[in-house]
Amino acid sequence: MQSKLAAFLESQRRGAQWDFLLRSLVLEASVALGPEQARGLLVKAGMRAGQEIALPECDSLAQMEAAANRCWRRLSLGVVSFIERSDCLEIVHEGIPSDERASESGLADFLAGLYQQWFVSLGAGERLQVKPCENPDRKTLLYRLAAEKPVMAAGAVAATCSEEQ
Repeated sequence: MQSKLAAFLESQRRGAQWDFLLRSLVLEASVALGPEQARGLLVKAGMRAGQEIALPECDSLAQMEAAANRCWRRLSLGVVSFIERSDCLEIVHEGIPSDERASESGLADFLAGLYQQWFVSLGAGERLQVKPCENPDRKTLLYRLAAEKPVMAAGAVAATCSEEQ
């Protein structure tokens, strides 16, 4: 049986024009606005996109994952898996259509906003937040959906996305 990611990758022909366009936009936003404001802009753009391409009502996480993957298939933007952990929901987005870190970073922020909007619109509430996590794999974006934690004191170490691996 073929994995969701392998099936998706086999069906794709990636256009260099999109990498070029997105990389240019992300870099210009970062220069013009500064890195933090550019990230905020991309998250807000993702939230707007989440409103534009809203998911249908879903009764389960499996239904939401299936609906999201139908959307990603139409847009050629990879595949997503939702993994329930004891302290969070892990969002694993694979098959990123870019080889450049700059546009991946922009896409990561955009998708964080989009996933945030989808979860809020399906009833997760504002208290749960989608946050990106460190991940060395350039073709996979990793997020954590969990209750926002209070600001940590200086010198404290933040938890990783998943304590269970």
